[in-house]
Amino acid sequence: MNRMLRLLGLLCFLLSSCSSPFQTEQLPIQAPTFIGGLRPAEVVVPREYDHKERYPLIILLHGYSATARLNDLIFQLERRVDIADFILLLPEGTENPDGDQFWNATPECCDYFGQGVDDVVYLTALIEEAKATLAVDPQHVVLLGHSNGGYMAYRMACEYPKLFKRIVVVAGLSFLNPQDCLGQDPVSLVHVHGTEDEVVSYDLGADEVSRWLSKGGCDTGFSLMATKDFNSGLMGEETEILIVRGHEVCNFFV
Repeated sequence: MNRMLRLLGLLCFLLSSCSSPFQTEQLPIQAPTFIGGLRPAEVVVPREYDHKERYPLIILLHGYSATARLNDLIFQLERRVDIADFILLLPEGTENPDGDQFWNATPECCDYFGQGVDDVVYLTALIEEAKATLAVDPQHVVLLGHSNGGYMAYRMACEYPKLFKRIVVVAGLSFLNPQDCLGQDPVSLVHVHGTEDEVVSYDLGADEVSRWLSKGGCDTGFSLMATKDFNSGLMGEETEILIVRGHEVCNFFV
């Protein structure tokens, strides 16, 4: 588990960038602890938060039946807010009749009771509110989604790709029918997936990455860059880091 946490911590560093000074109008000196109105999302800012600077914004989208705080126990983003100097936003999905929180991402996942929640509208409004009330660098907005949250991150990339610097998906997919992904704009993508995943297929994840590479005009073939030992419970270096051949701008991890 500790090795997995270090891997996910490394993802956080990939997402962050140094803050830069800027002049702003009307931003409150103190950052709010929640935004989002009737669906409040917790805000975590660096201890040395300065409303006259701009910070990367990372939005963590939890998995099915989880909560934002529960997912952050795995990703450990809050403890890196001061280290990497970014703002963390922790929104919650909607509770279904079974008491499980979910994101209404695609027909496959995960509005199983047909509640019809428009999470695209919610998250879009949440990002706009964050830009208006927090010292966010609009050029460095990142969605990090796990499982059902990964589906939601892909859904947002299909419909509003210009809102983000990149998305990071762990064990998630987009629409099974590629034609349902309306947007044609590419996004910067980090996709992490376990080959032994019995819930969300690794092979479908690889297909998903290939589709996004095609959107960006990138080579859809992968080559092995490195192997790593992130799991002490398995013998040897169980993790492969794959890279797109011949395109620096298309390099990604899977």
